[in-house]
Amino acid sequence: MFIGSLVSLLGLGILLWLLFTLAIHALPFFVGLTVGMYANESGAGLAEALGAGFFAGIGALVLGQLLIAILRNPWLQAGVALVYALPAALSGYYAVHGLSGIGFDAEFFRVVLGGLGGLIIGGTAWVRMGNLFGTGPDPIDGEEATILPR
Repeated sequence: MFIGSLVSLLGLGILLWLLFTLAIHALPFFVGLTVGMYANESGAGLAEALGAGFFAGIGALVLGQLLIAILRNPWLQAGVALVYALPAALSGYYAVHGLSGIGFDAEFFRVVLGGLGGLIIGGTAWVRMGNLFGTGPDPIDGEEATILPR
């Protein structure tokens, strides 16, 4: 019984780690999945649909990187990062809502925990979007920025 509980907690921890790590890729994944499903339903073969979805997802990720690198206004950069973080928040809500069903039967607590999880995961993805593309906080003590000069 103890080993089963320990393995369950380990599995839950790995799932949460994956959720936080892959949260910033929620929008490119959604774009790639949507394009691939549309291509498959419109008569393309499996290989063509997979290729179209893969390249559409890569294009969405590269577009976000280019927009954040090109835009100099921090408000516009934050807006682009927010567009990429909103699907992460939505996926975080549904993941925590589903996982909280293991311990809670009351729907109210599941919705509250899902909302908190969505806020935390979406906020983490928003901060990581800025750090991923080199637009994080300014250097401390007069050090020069090494990724993107301002």
